[in-house]
Amino acid sequence: MSPLLLAVGFLAGLLTIVTPCILPVLPAVVASGITAGGRRRAVAIAAGLALAFGLSALLSIRILTALGLPLGLRYDAALVVLYVLAVGFLVPRAGELLERPFARLGVGRAPGPSAQTARHGTARGLLLGASLGLLYLPCAGPIFSAISAVGARHGTFGFDAVTLTAAYSLGIAAPILALVLLTERLTTAVTWLRAHAVRVRQAGGVMLLASAVAITFGAATSLQTAVPSYTASIEQHLTNSTSIRSDLDRIGNPHESAQAEHLQNALHGPGPSPAFTPMADQVPTLAASDLPNYGSAPDFTAVTRWLNTPGGAALRLSQLRGKVVLVDFWTYSCINCLRSLPHVEAWYARYHPAGFEVVGVHTPEFDFEHSAGNVAAAVSRLSVRYPVAMDNDYGTWDAWGNDSWPAEYLIDAAGNVRYGSIGEGDYGRTEAAIRALLTAAGARHLPPTTAVPDRTPMQEATPETYLGYERLERYSGSPISRNSAHTYTYASSVAPNHLTYSGTWTVGPQDILAGPGAALRIDIAASDVYLVLAGSGTVTASLDGRPLASQHVSGVPTLYTILSASRSQHGVLQLGFTPGIKAYDFTFG
Repeated sequence: MSPLLLAVGFLAGLLTIVTPCILPVLPAVVASGITAGGRRRAVAIAAGLALAFGLSALLSIRILTALGLPLGLRYDAALVVLYVLAVGFLVPRAGELLERPFARLGVGRAPGPSAQTARHGTARGLLLGASLGLLYLPCAGPIFSAISAVGARHGTFGFDAVTLTAAYSLGIAAPILALVLLTERLTTAVTWLRAHAVRVRQAGGVMLLASAVAITFGAATSLQTAVPSYTASIEQHLTNSTSIRSDLDRIGNPHESAQAEHLQNALHGPGPSPAFTPMADQVPTLAASDLPNYGSAPDFTAVTRWLNTPGGAALRLSQLRGKVVLVDFWTYSCINCLRSLPHVEAWYARYHPAGFEVVGVHTPEFDFEHSAGNVAAAVSRLSVRYPVAMDNDYGTWDAWGNDSWPAEYLIDAAGNVRYGSIGEGDYGRTEAAIRALLTAAGARHLPPTTAVPDRTPMQEATPETYLGYERLERYSGSPISRNSAHTYTYASSVAPNHLTYSGTWTVGPQDILAGPGAALRIDIAASDVYLVLAGSGTVTASLDGRPLASQHVSGVPTLYTILSASRSQHGVLQLGFTPGIKAYDFTFG
């Protein structure tokens, strides 16, 4: 990692002090200064903030996901700490009880009353700093997102990710340290304030309480959505250079091997043009000599569970030597994957007797796709007969350097990668490559080609639209209130490809939970509209006021078809939701 990226990370951390959603936190910082405590306390606040923010960035997503807990829990925990500290400032006896556990741990231990005061100030400073660090999480920008993605996917971190997190966290802590020291110095310089220490302390408690209440009722998120994100724009500009972007990509995919990087460069980099350009549904004539050799195929790595293998036994590529193998990266709620799946299943049924194998690598995009029960149910429902590797930790994804759903790679009988296809379509050429490699492996009298219609959308359509706040884009209307029930009002108008909420919603990181009167509108251009839904109830739909079929939702997250038309439709799609239904993301065709 370049020193320039560390400098950019530190600067990006500094910029968060002027992020709109940080403003409700600042009274708590000022409160910590006016209650005094000296440099030791100021350093403790800054240290607690940096440690809590950094450790949460690296570990909290992975831990909470593994425990099946909502990601908003870390934010809620920080608010609880802030409320408790406010009570500690307002009620001296409560403050003493709060600090007693830290005294037993020997935080700042030294003899004498002044040392005890310093110890209590240090303990309270660490707690306050830690709560501020967690409250900072929603306000971070693109660099933090790259670090956070590693936690969500892998749970382990390389030196670069840890170092960049430390630089970012120090950048966040530095202005807080300066602000606390400045406030404390101004306070102690005023004789009246020194003479009325108890009242000053209680005033600090009131300010802490004001911060907690403001944040509880969504002030931070409202400011972040209502005020232009100038700091995020600056940070985005800082990360736009090729070298910085390259370093961030490497941190976001820390386990990618040199072999995976070479493989992806070979598959997607410049190379000779194919000798043919087949139509979508045509299978051309192709020889194995027409397919480049990209080297040995990476093995299945860090698979958390196997489905459709004898007794759930692990499968190694060495066991498939002598066969032609298709490795298919997919996930069960991805409409692009579901449109390509009939082709993969047809190839398996047609060519398996001739020595062809398929291994589906199910790499999850959403939290619910980590569930073995959900994946097993989907595999059964979709009639997938070939082995499926649950790649919950992205081990195989990274070993291949993959970055897309769906993605298909062909391995020849000698274990070498010979072909890759990213995304939908190109089914004719993929089948031609399968037949060529089977012939080269000694197969004779191959059966006729398959005839599965290509459903790949050819017209321009609305981009995939996520509904949770982590990846919410093209949104208009009431400011988003994260992780709490809030009543929304439609925007007066909806721009193309934008959406807006109405009624009561709880907007989480990856989904939205319907409450009373929950509805949404989205301006679409598509012939087909799909939405991942969970829970129990009904979703009503209309397009420009014309009623569409209702969807009866029941059970785990599943992809539902909201609209299926013979030609592209353009208009405002409106959906109404029964309370308790969760919605994740729209895809369009």
